[in-house]
Amino acid sequence: MFTGVGVRNLIFLFNKDKHLEKITSKYDWISIDESQLIDRVEFDFNNLHSLKKNYSPVSSMIQSQSNCERLGDIGYFSYGMRLCGEDDKGNKFKKKEIISKVKDKKFSKELIEGTSIYDFQINTKYFLEWNTKRVPEYLARPTFKELYEPDKIVVTKIGRRPNLALDTKGRVCDQSVMVFVPFSSLKKVNNRSFLKTIKWNNKQRSELEKISLRFDLIYILGIISSKLSYFFLNSQRQNPLWLAPDEWKELPIKYISDKRQKSIKDIIKRIIDEFEINENSKLLKELFDKLNSKVYQIYGLSKEEIKIIEESVK
Repeated sequence: MFTGVGVRNLIFLFNKDKHLEKITSKYDWISIDESQLIDRVEFDFNNLHSLKKNYSPVSSMIQSQSNCERLGDIGYFSYGMRLCGEDDKGNKFKKKEIISKVKDKKFSKELIEGTSIYDFQINTKYFLEWNTKRVPEYLARPTFKELYEPDKIVVTKIGRRPNLALDTKGRVCDQSVMVFVPFSSLKKVNNRSFLKTIKWNNKQRSELEKISLRFDLIYILGIISSKLSYFFLNSQRQNPLWLAPDEWKELPIKYISDKRQKSIKDIIKRIIDEFEINENSKLLKELFDKLNSKVYQIYGLSKEEIKIIEESVK
C-alpha cells in the first residue's frame, strides 16, 4: 500500500465461501507492523451498490422532521487515539509498547478498544501508558485529554452494525472506537481539532452548548440504538464495513420533554442491567421491541414507514 504520504495503511484479504456472491473480508487497519485482526465482516458484493435502495423516501422524511437537532449539533463525535508515534528524540513506538494488562503508575488509564464494546457493556483488557514523556503528547493522533473525562457514548467503528455503550468511568479509547461527548461537557476545551469542528458548524459554540443541554445522554443512546437510527445511517453510509463520524453527525435527534426522554432512558437502563444478568434473556427482545416502538412514536412514523424499516433492518 502507500507509505510515507500520510495515508493510513489498510489490508484486505478476501476468501470465497461456497456461495460465490458471498465474500468474507479480513482487514487490519491499525498498522501493517502489528497485523492485528480487529474484526470479520461478511457482506454481499451484489448488494454493495444497492445498499441505499428504497431508503430515500423514509430517510428523507426522518431527516426533514421538525423539532430535531443533528447529532453533530448536540455533541462532538470523533475517533479515539492512534496508539503509535515518535517521541521528541525521534524514537518510534508502537501500540504494544504502551499498553499493559496490569495497572500501575505508568499504565494508569483503562483502554477501550473496538473489541471491548458489546451488548451495551465495556470489557477492557489493557491499560494505557498515561501522562508520561511520550503518551499522550507524542501519539500519532493524541486527540485531547478532555474528550475522555466526561460521561460519553462509545461506538465501534468496524462492523456493519455498530456496538454502543455508555462510559461513565473516564476511560480512554483507541481509534477503533468513536466517541460522542455533549458540547456542554467540553466548555473549557480549546483543542485545535475541536475548534475547527466548531468553526465548520453553522452555529456558534455557545448555541451548541445550549442545544446539548436539552438532551439527556442516555436518551441519545436510546435513539441511536434503535432500528430507526440504523436504517437512517444505512441510507447515509459510504462504506459497507463501517460508519464514519460525519455520517453519524447527520442523524436527527428528536427533542421531546424531559418526561418523555426519561421513558427512553428507563428502557435503556433496563436493557443494560439485563445484559449484565443474562445476555440471552427473553426480556431483552421485549425491551428492544418497546424501545423501537417508542422511537417510532416519537418520530411520528406511519405503519407503512415502520414496515419499510422493519423489513430493511433485521
